[in-house]
Amino acid sequence: MDTDNLFEKEVRRIARLLWPSAEGAGALMLSGFEHDGIFETEECIHLVESTISRQKDKALYDSKKMVAAAEKMRKQKPEKAVKCWFITKDEPTADQRTVCHSYRGLVSPLSIQQFQAKLINVSDYLDMRRKHRFGSAYDPQTESFTENLPYVEIDLPQKGTDKLWNVREIAEQLVAGGRFILLGDYGVGKSMTLREVFFRLAMLYQKSKMTQFPVYINLREHHGQTDPAEILERHGRSIGVAQPSHLVRAWRAGYAILLIDGFDEVSSLGLPGGWKRLREARFSSMEGVRRLIRDTSGSSGIAIAGRNSFFDSDDERAEALGTARFTEILLSEFNEEQIKRFLASLGYAGDVPAWMPSRPLLLGTLFSKGVRSKLGDNSLQEIIACSDAAIGWNILLDELCNREAKIEAGLPGSTIRTILETLATRARAKSGGLGPLTKKEIVESFFDICGYEPTDQALSVLQRLPGMGRDPSTGGVSRIFIDSDLADACRGGDVFRFIMDPYHFPQTKSLCEAQVLVQDTGTGIVGFRLLNNERRDGLIKTALIAGKRYLHNGFLLADLVSLSRWLGLPVSEPVCIKEVAYPCLELSGQTLDLAQVTMEKCYIELLEIDAQGEGDLLPCFSGCLIHELDGRISIKDLPSSKFLECEIEVFSHGASTGRAIGDLPLPDGTKVLLSIIKKLFVQSLSGRQESALYRGLDVHRQRYVPKILELLRQQNVITKSGRTGNAVWLPVRRQRTRVLKIVEAPSSSHDLLVEQASII
Repeated sequence: MDTDNLFEKEVRRIARLLWPSAEGAGALMLSGFEHDGIFETEECIHLVESTISRQKDKALYDSKKMVAAAEKMRKQKPEKAVKCWFITKDEPTADQRTVCHSYRGLVSPLSIQQFQAKLINVSDYLDMRRKHRFGSAYDPQTESFTENLPYVEIDLPQKGTDKLWNVREIAEQLVAGGRFILLGDYGVGKSMTLREVFFRLAMLYQKSKMTQFPVYINLREHHGQTDPAEILERHGRSIGVAQPSHLVRAWRAGYAILLIDGFDEVSSLGLPGGWKRLREARFSSMEGVRRLIRDTSGSSGIAIAGRNSFFDSDDERAEALGTARFTEILLSEFNEEQIKRFLASLGYAGDVPAWMPSRPLLLGTLFSKGVRSKLGDNSLQEIIACSDAAIGWNILLDELCNREAKIEAGLPGSTIRTILETLATRARAKSGGLGPLTKKEIVESFFDICGYEPTDQALSVLQRLPGMGRDPSTGGVSRIFIDSDLADACRGGDVFRFIMDPYHFPQTKSLCEAQVLVQDTGTGIVGFRLLNNERRDGLIKTALIAGKRYLHNGFLLADLVSLSRWLGLPVSEPVCIKEVAYPCLELSGQTLDLAQVTMEKCYIELLEIDAQGEGDLLPCFSGCLIHELDGRISIKDLPSSKFLECEIEVFSHGASTGRAIGDLPLPDGTKVLLSIIKKLFVQSLSGRQESALYRGLDVHRQRYVPKILELLRQQNVITKSGRTGNAVWLPVRRQRTRVLKIVEAPSSSHDLLVEQASII
């Protein structure tokens, strides 16, 4: 490759853009000497010499050549000024500058970046851009969108392949003209990743590794714009560039690598029909983005980012944006090592609570509260230490919804949270409890809360509600909750509002259509909100009486009974829970009186009761189907007054698991490890009472349980609940992939857990 020749061509290209009236000019022989470029305009003649050499002699030769030619031209055309330009690849050396300056200002020594700056001052642009917000990249500690947050590298898999990208590789490919689309759900770090690409490209430019420079555009600042030049000029004005039109000129010249953030944040303004014509509205609102991509030089790289759930399908997205041939990158959540590095950047180096999500946004939001608590905010002292998911998720929901309110003005965070909670109640009526929710249901929920049809701005918020994503089973037309913990945290909202006003709550009908129970997190959030209410006993009793009116659905009553247990309140009213499905119902160590509760025709995947006793405090089970009952060995072993015409498929008493594991040729410590992690990670992902973890083990192996529990706790695989009463151990869901690998191949596993358990 002739580097010198390529450099000359690039310098001539810049010159033609600087002096467009001399567009056809270029290299020329004059008086027996070849000149790299002679560009004549109406007022001036420009002589240009370019070189990649850093030698003094080169500057001396080119300067003499240009000055001699300039003298002849002044005589031939005295009405025009003549200027000489000596352009170098890197900054001119001191010797080269001295030579050029010896001609009394006739020769101007410039690096190619300085020459290019006559088109646009790139250094000024990059400096100003760094001071402006990068999409939704957000410092939860300072609540600032402009802080230089440390970046933690995340996995960047290419969709449909085994290829894993990193920021360096993406930046290098963009320099070569590559095209990327970064897709991910809320909080996984799309803006942070794109910002890191910007910084890397800016560094390459400033080190003279390339002549192109990155232009980072926040699409939320360009509602209603359809012309690429208008977008670039407004972008320049918004960050304070002195001459925004120069940014357009540089882009048209192919010097801009576009980084376009937030295609999901462009409102669909001014189109009638609301959500009924949302696909048309989305296509129309993307016109400016589409034209910007289409009109960008083929040699210029482009990366665009947004939420994967914004469009109903991949085909719609490709058509609306014009990104059919872009490389699709899917942003994933943090793994354990990335979590540690990310939290270290926030000033935290302790254990991560078991319930903690692995999305960068959620982690940062919650742990920033913990960091601030160390600085004097006493109301937040418990956050880092809390082991109950309800405390953290309650705070986290407020923070997420307040963040959305800051991004898109028009709805307060509290309203966004109530809408999410109402949608979570509607989602409970669907199989699995996460959705799908139709657009009509989402608009109806908005109307139920706000009392009016959503405006254009509100529709923009509804399209990108935190924690909701595109449902692939409906072709992307509907939305689902993408995080089961977040969905469960939201489910508690309507239950709480029903308890506070059970006879006039407007969403009672939706509550009674539920087909999924509120789990530990949602129950805990409601429980904490009632814990300090002196009227909580009467409120629960009244809610149970009111709930019995809705006999066609037992899930509401089941939720209220679970809440009574959480609060430590006996159920004093007769309650019949009909046709409810329980994934796990743990009643071992029961100290509350549930004798007034009848469970009729319920399905229970796993029921745990005490191995001995008459079970006087237990509910009555009538006509129930129980897949596995842990605690007794046969029908005859059950309290006859508590189990009426029930079908029980398996009596485990921990024996089946214990025998299967006991037959493995493994050390006893490893066998106990497998028994515990199977109960916590395979049978159920909810908490288990400590007494349940001893079942199925002989007396000898039971001695290992405390040490294995401590080992798992030290490795942050499980954590003990902070609630009072019988100890409850909770699985750290982020560790499930690791743990299942152990279960699948315990004999060949080299995991630290297996190695340490084997020597206990």
